[in-house]
Amino acid sequence: MKKVIYCLSLILVISCENKDTEGTEQRTGDLNKTKGISMVAGDTLWVNPKTSNIHWIGHEVTGEHSGHIKIAGGFVLKNAGIISGGEVLVDMQSITVEDIETPKWNQKLVDHLKADDFFNSDEYPIARLNIMGSSSTDITDIFTLKGELNIRDKTNPIEFNAMVNFSQDSSKATGTLKVDRT
Repeated sequence: MKKVIYCLSLILVISCENKDTEGTEQRTGDLNKTKGISMVAGDTLWVNPKTSNIHWIGHEVTGEHSGHIKIAGGFVLKNAGIISGGEVLVDMQSITVEDIETPKWNQKLVDHLKADDFFNSDEYPIARLNIMGSSSTDITDIFTLKGELNIRDKTNPIEFNAMVNFSQDSSKATGTLKVDRT
């Protein structure tokens, strides 16, 4: 019997720096494909892929599985103390499974998640979280981020809360996104 994961919870941790540690010119091509976001040099925080990550939890009828997906890069725009835009690139080919210890069954689930009936990571290796803006909440350092999530060349609106800490040299945002595949 084939298991179908129908809902994913993505725990997103984005670490940013005030300078581009990976080289702006190298990534400009992918980042300039962002729709509706204009980059402002003084307000641009660069996503550090080495210190950012996504922990996923996939829920199915009989239980759940979990693992990680690497963040490939991106940027966040800050204006007047809030996130005004940005884009996070997700490396869909980097998906791993943590909760299955048997190598054979672990690889089976990884292969299923990468297959064309799920993420189709060979044809769509990058997913994009386009942040269109944010608003503050009644809780200090908690913002509601609004944007679009593009997976498999399908774009859907998304809204989620994130704890955002800005500092002079680096910043960090942590939030949970729910992705319903039904």
